Amino acid sequence: MGDKENYDDVAVGFHQKLKDRDKRIKQSATAFKILLLGDTEQYETLEEIKRKLASHFLCARLLRDIADIPENTIDIPTFQIEDIALNEFQIVIMIDGESAGTVSESALVMKNKEYQEKSILFVDKTKKCFEDVMGVDAHYLYYPQIWLYEDKNDLINRAVLVAKKAAYRLATLHLQKLEDQSSAGG
Repeated sequence: MGDKENYDDVAVGFHQKLKDRDKRIKQSATAFKILLLGDTEQYETLEEIKRKLASHFLCARLLRDIADIPENTIDIPTFQIEDIALNEFQIVIMIDGESAGTVSESALVMKNKEYQEKSILFVDKTKKCFEDVMGVDAHYLYYPQIWLYEDKNDLINRAVLVAKKAAYRLATLHLQKLEDQSSAGG
């Protein structure tokens, strides 16, 4: 009987430690900023993604949230604002599009490995076939994570899920680093 009780105590203790760690991960995930990029026609969808992420206490911003500069300041080219934003945010959700903005954002991602690693591209599978997206001729090669979506609702749900997962993954890595430092006495 004593072994069973010990096992139960260990299992309960382990389960409680996991619950506490999960709570710390979710709290830590709120510190990671998410940038939402897409064409002007996609702003309504991006705003919906932003609202849903906020309901999970995750901070998401659209480029236009950042680019609203008071009129009395020096004009900064949009390309430079995009570069600053890509540098400042830890997670980048980008909806593939056809506008100049999408092209310039993709150009920035292509030239910077750090931007590539934190960028997640969503592509409308009704407009692009899988072979085009995965083909060697396209800018898609520079995105380590590509998600295909079927419609607006699918895009919103996938983007929220993927952004949450990315934030929780960054939080887990951060927490693990702190735990390793703590156990090493540093």
